[in-house]
Formats: sequence, C-alpha cells, structure tokens
Amino acid sequence: MARERCRGYLRSGTSFAFNATNTMKMTRDRWVDLFADYNARVEIVYIEPTFDVLLRQNRSRNHPVPEQVIRKLAEKSEPPTRLECHGLRIQ
Repeated sequence: MARERCRGYLRSGTSFAFNATNTMKMTRDRWVDLFADYNARVEIVYIEPTFDVLLRQNRSRNHPVPEQVIRKLAEKSEPPTRLECHGLRIQ
C-alpha cells in the first residue's frame, strides 16, 4: 500500500515526505532505490534519541518491547550516510 502510494506521487511529480523507521541500510535501500527510479531528490532526516531516552520512552508505552530486543536492534543499527541521498540532516 505505502509503496503504491509513493509510486503515485512519484509518477505525478508531487513532492512528499515519507516517514519510516529504517534502522538498517538494506531496508532503506529498497525505498531509496524506488525514489531513484523516478529521479526523485532524496533527503534523509535522521533522528536518534539517546539510548536512555529510547529505553524510557519504551517503558512508557502500553506494550513495551523487551529491552533485550531493543538492545539487539541497536547493535544492528546502521545510521544513514551522505552517500545514500542528496541531502542528510542528523538531529
């Protein structure tokens, strides 16, 4: 569904923001490759809270993710680089 919606925007030349959590480059590449197929300009905004904030936010969720799962995902995390896009903003 999201992929088809993106394709529609890309075909029509409509600018849009795509909000996704893609902690691994392989996952991001699928989206960036789609956008590149349409010669779209890709800007990535990378927002990463401190690990303590991340754990605190998780604990306050109605259904928290087990901490060991978060730690494992954090170990696998691959922040984006400037080589993946036209512009990269890190916050």
